[in-house]
Amino acid sequence: MKKLWVLWVLLCWCAAGNGQGMVDGEYFFDQDPGAGKGIPVSITPGNTVNLQLTAPVNALSPGFHTLAIRFRNSEGRWSLLQY
Repeated sequence: MKKLWVLWVLLCWCAAGNGQGMVDGEYFFDQDPGAGKGIPVSITPGNTVNLQLTAPVNALSPGFHTLAIRFRNSEGRWSLLQY
């Protein structure tokens, strides 16, 4: 009976982890404005994201800039930045 209980707990834990797909994203140039304060990116919610982003760069000053993007899961947690 003890083995069955452990198996049930593991199955519930794994099932809960599968429901944490990405629901939205954001990007920004240069300085991080803070999680949730970047330029929104529309995505199809899920565990993987295929993104084609057209970011307007005409307002940027001449020179080098950094583009960063991050995603938020269904629990409201933001990913690490991707540069």
